[in-house]
Amino acid sequence: MMRPHFFLLFLSVLILPLHLYAADENALTGYISQTGIYQLKIPDTVKTQTETLRLGADTVLSAEQLSAVIDNKPYKNAVKHYIVQLEQTMGPELSQDDVNHLIDLELDTYIAYYKSKNAALKNREKKYYGQNPGGEIYMTYEDDEMGTQSLRARVLYSDFSKVLQIVTAPDESAFSLQAQSFFDSLTLKNGTLREGGNIIDDWAEYNSPMNSFSVLLPPHSPPYIAKEPTITHESSVESITQIITDPVRHEKINYKISSYNTGKPVTVSAAQYVMLKHHASKYLNNPKGVQFTTTTSPEGHTILDATFAVKDEESPKEVNAIKLRGTFSGNIVMVQELMTSKTLMESELVTNLLGHVLFHPETYGQERSISEPPTPEAPSEP
Repeated sequence: MMRPHFFLLFLSVLILPLHLYAADENALTGYISQTGIYQLKIPDTVKTQTETLRLGADTVLSAEQLSAVIDNKPYKNAVKHYIVQLEQTMGPELSQDDVNHLIDLELDTYIAYYKSKNAALKNREKKYYGQNPGGEIYMTYEDDEMGTQSLRARVLYSDFSKVLQIVTAPDESAFSLQAQSFFDSLTLKNGTLREGGNIIDDWAEYNSPMNSFSVLLPPHSPPYIAKEPTITHESSVESITQIITDPVRHEKINYKISSYNTGKPVTVSAAQYVMLKHHASKYLNNPKGVQFTTTTSPEGHTILDATFAVKDEESPKEVNAIKLRGTFSGNIVMVQELMTSKTLMESELVTNLLGHVLFHPETYGQERSISEPPTPEAPSEP
């Protein structure tokens, strides 16, 4: 279940003498995001946190969180929180149908979550705010110490971005001049950050426990990459697993690279058997119908590819795509397994994930790096 996460942001606290609050009650300062994607007015106590995710040679996603607090205690029993959150999709440009669906999804999720906390929905709307489609909710709840409090949240979309604006405050302040200026001052542009670079420099390298393969993966960068990959080794099987989240589309990329030491020379049919038994069978009752295409890697290894669709267990109306890619040499079979939506399967990120794995069975049990090609074996003497 999708959970709203904007209150996990760090909330700074500002305490000033009462006469300063009286003078600055409606004062906001202009803020331009580090990416230039949006700008707005917010209290000058704002704190920022930014993460980036490189998708390719010149495409970078940004995630930015702003928070500002005005605390009138002990002079007045009132605290106001201002929160902004920018997130971007790793897939293609959002269509009108995408945005229409996502607005409802966001609002429904927040309403359900806060109703579970005994909040009451006072208003809900869905419309264009300036040039951007979006929606807004207004809810109230009772706080034992602060009395009646309000939550006002607005979500806006552009072609690749989602921006959330949230104000929590005493109920009478939800539509104050300051709060209204905070909401109405936002301008959101199209596009993503274009910044030259390369995957090898910006992604992190991981070697499999027995060093039969190396892989480059995006580094820890929430909300896209919530945690480091999981690395396992049991008997003759070793794996590296990474989960990547698209916080705009609310979709995931589940990516796993595994290698198997079969203990005997592997043939094409034996490699296909491993792929069907240990991977395709997790999704299909009869995996024997999976069709493979065969190519050859620059290193001369046979590559087996298979792609098929399955229904999403959490959303039966949705369909996920499964990509299996296997290669083998000697006794070792390596399999890449990637599951995501049909939309994200075609993304630049997925292409780069699948393309930045190096299979090196000749170094099984030895240390090596993906940036260092294997040393060629000396030719045997005649």
